[in-house]
Amino acid sequence: MEKENDIDDSIIVRYLEGTIGAEEMAQLEQWLSESESHKKLFFELKHIDELHQADELPVNFVSESWRRLESKILMPRRTMRLNFLKYAAVAVVAIAVTLGVQRLFQKEPVIQSTIINTEEGAKISSMLLPDGTKVTLNKASQLRYDTQFGKDTRTVYLNGEALFEVTKNKEKPFVVYTHKQRIEVLGTVFNVQDYADEDYATTILIKGSVKMQSMNANGQYGKFIFLKPNQQVLVDFLNKQSIVSTVDIDSTKSWVNKFLYFDDDPLYHILQRLEKTYGVKIELTNPAIRDTRYSGSFTTDQSIKDILDIINYDKQFAMTMKNNKIFIN
Repeated sequence: MEKENDIDDSIIVRYLEGTIGAEEMAQLEQWLSESESHKKLFFELKHIDELHQADELPVNFVSESWRRLESKILMPRRTMRLNFLKYAAVAVVAIAVTLGVQRLFQKEPVIQSTIINTEEGAKISSMLLPDGTKVTLNKASQLRYDTQFGKDTRTVYLNGEALFEVTKNKEKPFVVYTHKQRIEVLGTVFNVQDYADEDYATTILIKGSVKMQSMNANGQYGKFIFLKPNQQVLVDFLNKQSIVSTVDIDSTKSWVNKFLYFDDDPLYHILQRLEKTYGVKIELTNPAIRDTRYSGSFTTDQSIKDILDIINYDKQFAMTMKNNKIFIN
């Protein structure tokens, strides 16, 4: 049997703190892929930390919970350094939930939710779900999933944009609910963009297969749309239509790699995207140019003024900036 590799405790700590770098993230993913025992330890600690953030359990359960945690997940062959044990000891305030302590107080177990938020203009966030699925969450986005995730179903709720690299499981489809869509897959790579405050949404399939439904104004889902790789479905909530098209996917030029790409997009769509990317407010004061369409490819290393100047090469609108707010007229 091949010997399992160890991992630096600080890498897991930095993942839980949200400060992990790309190289360390790759090390963590490699370590998790080596054995089920690694996954069990990691996701147990991750779950403990998430529950700890809720800060809902009485402190007098800490000592007993820590003893039970040691016997439950720490394997004899794994030596954990003292600094990581101290970190886990802080998080163990919440382990009582997973060990059933809360049932002493309530007849029915409470289903809690894990919520990950990214702010406008913040960094892109990368995470692993309990089933091993990798999610890259764009700026100004929110991902939510229940603590029951993976037991019977794999369901997440997205407001914003995310790239999903779904771990395959034929018995448990992976379902994404957004403001306007329901997307179901077994194991695949796809991108979803659906902000609740915008009147359109897109799903782009990169690899595998997905089936999705769009929601109408009455809150009812329509017929299934099946996508093939390199296909996109655009849900236009305002005009009540879903449009499937073939797209040229260049994974090196996507928002994940700090690229902004607009292909015949209306101006108001572009301005909404720039607001979330740069964390500024943009007011379009002239509705006559709202649906004027533009195309272009940019990097987020460029300033928002440079991007707007390039889009406005033919001087169709005027732009003024005041107190971190941009006026387009």
